[in-house]
Amino acid sequence: MSSILQVDNMADATNPFKKLIGRRESKKIKFMGEEVIVHKLSVQEVLDIQADIADPEKAKDPQAGLTLMKKVIGLSAEGAADMTDDEWATYPMDDLSTLSTAIMKYSGFSGEAGK
Repeated sequence: MSSILQVDNMADATNPFKKLIGRRESKKIKFMGEEVIVHKLSVQEVLDIQADIADPEKAKDPQAGLTLMKKVIGLSAEGAADMTDDEWATYPMDDLSTLSTAIMKYSGFSGEAGK
């Protein structure tokens, strides 16, 4: 998983911008007929995912797409971080792809950021 910088936002409680450090926006997204809560990815999480996409060694893996979807969903969707490979394998690929794409759009990976 990625490493997230933990910042003490109490150090400067008078700065309204710094008070927002560490906050994450969330919304509900439909997944397989149910609503799941997803959180916007942080800048560091986005950079980690982009590094994975750009890594030619990871691209050689025949399961690179699935691995990337699991990472995106695991970082964002509540309850997904601790899922096993066997559990991931039970979901329809199309549904995972749709959810991953929605998370990426919500997190600013496209021109539809925040939707």
